[in-house]
Amino acid sequence: MRKTLLSLLFLLSCLAARPAQDDFGKIRKRLYEITLYHTPRPACSPEEIIAVFDPQRGLFTDLDYTNQDRALWHPGIHWRRLTELACQYRLPGSPHYRSPRLREYILKGIDYWLAHTVECVNRWWNYMGVPYEMGKVFILMRDELPEGLIASCKERMLPGVRPDAYYFHTKATGQNLLWLTTIHIYASALTDDAAGLERAYRTAAGEIVVTTGEGIQPDFSFHQHDAQSYAFGYGKQFSLSAAQIVYSASGTRYALPEEKIRILSRYLLDGQQWCTRGRLLEYTAMGREISRREEKTGALVTACRLMRKADPARAAEYDRFIAQLETGHRSRPLTGNRYFPRIDLMVQHSPDFLFSIKGVSDRIAATESGNRENLKGYYLSKGTQFISRRGDEYEGIFPLWDWEMLPGSLNTHSGNPLPVFKWRIGTWGNTPFVYGVSDSLRGCFAFDYRMDSVTARRGWFLWEDGVACLVSGLDFETVHPVLQTLNQCYARGPVLTDGRPMPDTDARGRYRTVWHDSVTYCLPGDREALVFAGRRSGTWYDINRSMPQDTVSARLFSLALDLGRTSRDGSFHCLILPGTGPGEATPARIGRFRVLRNDRDVQAVWNRSCDQVQIVAYRPARIALPWNGRSVRLTAPALLLVGREDRTLRITRFDPSTGRRLTEIYPLNRDLAF
Repeated sequence: MRKTLLSLLFLLSCLAARPAQDDFGKIRKRLYEITLYHTPRPACSPEEIIAVFDPQRGLFTDLDYTNQDRALWHPGIHWRRLTELACQYRLPGSPHYRSPRLREYILKGIDYWLAHTVECVNRWWNYMGVPYEMGKVFILMRDELPEGLIASCKERMLPGVRPDAYYFHTKATGQNLLWLTTIHIYASALTDDAAGLERAYRTAAGEIVVTTGEGIQPDFSFHQHDAQSYAFGYGKQFSLSAAQIVYSASGTRYALPEEKIRILSRYLLDGQQWCTRGRLLEYTAMGREISRREEKTGALVTACRLMRKADPARAAEYDRFIAQLETGHRSRPLTGNRYFPRIDLMVQHSPDFLFSIKGVSDRIAATESGNRENLKGYYLSKGTQFISRRGDEYEGIFPLWDWEMLPGSLNTHSGNPLPVFKWRIGTWGNTPFVYGVSDSLRGCFAFDYRMDSVTARRGWFLWEDGVACLVSGLDFETVHPVLQTLNQCYARGPVLTDGRPMPDTDARGRYRTVWHDSVTYCLPGDREALVFAGRRSGTWYDINRSMPQDTVSARLFSLALDLGRTSRDGSFHCLILPGTGPGEATPARIGRFRVLRNDRDVQAVWNRSCDQVQIVAYRPARIALPWNGRSVRLTAPALLLVGREDRTLRITRFDPSTGRRLTEIYPLNRDLAF
């Protein structure tokens, strides 16, 4: 009887252990697949990597192994190259598939590292960069490695895993945490560590949440490094890491709850997707990565491919987003308006264009410089606007920019070197009144602007057929001229000033219209416009000391208003009409937009084509409406969208004092008060 009972207990223990063993196998298989097929690849070819490998010493001859570059640390690049060689070794169809020579190179490269391990002054490489690549190489080469190698390397892979936390400088959050948990998953799957897998997946799932700390925000934007917009820097890697984690755990006892998949899906499709057009990613959400010369969409494409498997209900949306990022085109354009209050950003999509406008309030940081990256980003996010029809208008333009003339910027233009931030120090906004209001179709955005010695009220009024830009309360007294830049992008074709081809590479005049690349800029006419269309040169090194010093050049277009050196309560307005051919911005088309007020207290514009008035009231005020002598009285600052629908007014209102947005219907035959 006792023997039978022991046999039964043994059988039950075997049955209990089998699911765990099956899970290890499934997870290793998924990690293998993710590493081989669902990880962005380097730009250089495997042949270029092999050509500089020294098989005697096990190192790459073009790398400096004493290098301490914080952004592109050469010993870290050693491991990235080993990952690519391992991919080529395992990739069916590769000319190096199962090549004994390549296998020997990979093993020699691992041996070199283990014999000459060094550390970087930027601890990211020690805690995340190198351990992550080690996990990828080991999962691909697991059955080719010497016995005991992975177990002996496990401690080196997990320096950020503490008994009570995942640690990087302090307790890790956001993408830093997902990097560490991903490395822990690789190490645990490779060594059959069930407790490690359980901890890593549980911790990762706890970070895929909607939060007001670092990570995915309630409006599906993304914060990292405090309250800083980072959806296309750290947040892009967050999408990739989270999608890889979700996919690797699917079908096992570690599978993440459906709630986590829905959150990640909304972040990708309702957040990141809305800040793109073609291959354009909203550049103010890149942080330091705006200054890196690298392909910027691959991580998102890979994340979408994995999430398409996890969230089949939204597969068609993922397919359209993937096609857009890969080809620059999509079968069904996004249309509508989104306001992201957590990052002071508004975007307007129409079939003809994307317009984005980014401000910075005292609630958030504008950008950061660090690791000798983003050395000229002083004016980024402080009224930066992008106008895109194809998605390639700014791709790779950054070493060529005049960084004192960023699209949308309002600041002095001295030609002197710009201040460099130490990470986020000095980048926080300095006014609270930076708000937007959207009815999902259209919206307006207001910025109580103070930058150095320039102060102004700045309003953007966004519709599907154009954008009005208003400036009022403009005060400054400066040594150098103050410019309002409307755009600085690649030059495509001719430039017309008041309907006539611009004869020179630059022009100055009191123009009423400037046309370029199917966009008409309607100007005030009483201020001088500076127009440039010519070749510019620069280097990536100028904005990022880890980048090459070779000169790049291209033809650029820029347009700015010269506002002089002194202003007291000045005002002006401009109109931007994307999707217009030469001469199509007729007086009738321009006349659809009527500025009702533009002063220190109120900015208001009426778009006749959709019969909507958009209002920004910086102070209590009464505003006359264009219908039947009606008016609206505001007892406190507010932003309103007032649309006429038959005999009613549809009002979408934002109250800065409460942070609430309301949409209500009122009869047309009475004045309104709020």
